[in-house]
Amino acid sequence: MAYAWLVPALAGAVSAVFASLVWGQFSARRRPFQLAWALGLSAYSAASFIEAYVSGNPWSVALYRAYFPLAAATVGLLGLGSVLLARVNAWTALYAALTGLAVVVALVGPFALPLDSAAFADAGPSLGAAPVPFSNPGRVAFLVLNIVGGLALIVGALWSWWRTRRAGVLLIGLGAMLPFAGGSLSDLLHADVRVLLQLLGIVVMFAGFLQGREVPSRAAVAVPEA
Repeated sequence: MAYAWLVPALAGAVSAVFASLVWGQFSARRRPFQLAWALGLSAYSAASFIEAYVSGNPWSVALYRAYFPLAAATVGLLGLGSVLLARVNAWTALYAALTGLAVVVALVGPFALPLDSAAFADAGPSLGAAPVPFSNPGRVAFLVLNIVGGLALIVGALWSWWRTRRAGVLLIGLGAMLPFAGGSLSDLLHADVRVLLQLLGIVVMFAGFLQGREVPSRAAVAVPEA
């Protein structure tokens, strides 16, 4: 496809703008959930831009080792942000520590493998987590971050919508379902479908964020407030 790079590039651009707004929040207020969301959105943007690049260029081992932890961390960190927004206590601190550990494992995992770029150089965005076998702890961390983090993000947003009935919160939850499905089912979905879900998901979440940004209460909405 001549313009295969366009969809992941758009996802990267939208998530970069989204991330910049949340980084601004964190700079002003220094709240843990804002940091988790800012990191997650930054990872989302970086992973999307890498997917745009490999739509027309070959993978290298170094590029894949950078991409894998970014793709693994995205949904996990966004879910962590929702958990920290809802409540900060010993249990959420433990959840944060386990999320951080899983991100480190996802970062280190690909370095424990003798990857050969010749085997996947031309795979494009469809590559996903395929070069890392399930026997590698990094692949397990990838799945845990996507599944547990995605559930935390979705449940947190829907729970807040149930309490507040704010449309922006509902959009966050609905939008989160799309990259959650794309990440969790990365081995089953066609690359074009997975990347499209990532774009649609970040657009819907960003729309929810913009609609709910005037919410003043920390506990009112499972999304960073501006």
